[in-house]
Amino acid sequence: MKVSCEACGGARFNADTLAVKLRGKSVGEVLAMNVDEAAGFFSAHASIHRCLQLLQDVGLGYLTLGQQSRRSPAAKRSASSW
Repeated sequence: MKVSCEACGGARFNADTLAVKLRGKSVGEVLAMNVDEAAGFFSAHASIHRCLQLLQDVGLGYLTLGQQSRRSPAAKRSASSW
């Protein structure tokens, strides 16, 4: 069962953070974009666009920018020891 936070509506950021906008979008809205949408949104930012283009080139345009990774407990332990 998944329950959204009443304070942020599941956006994972406080109201002050969500009030900051980039081209009319909050950080929560940007992170909800998939790679294909974000590539258009960040087309004027060469370094960001280049990274997004690489993801598109390998067929990962469907991924959401703020998508949480689902790692196994063993992978989490391994990553925490870096």
